[in-house]
Amino acid sequence: YCLTKNRSALRGLAARYLAARTSPCAIPWRVEVPKRRDDDWFLALDRRDIQWTARKYIQRDGDFSVR
Repeated sequence: YCLTKNRSALRGLAARYLAARTSPCAIPWRVEVPKRRDDDWFLALDRRDIQWTARKYIQRDGDFSVR
């Protein structure tokens, strides 16, 4: 899982990281946190997604470029 800025999520970061689950404005911060805002997105992958991605990465010798 990770947190990302709203603008990064809207530019496609979730797809780049293969995040199957996304939640915009996921955490309303109660105190000011450096480099974090209330409009940050939460991105996550479950175990099956990570395992599938790792298998494909290994099968392709680390090459995820479009063929």
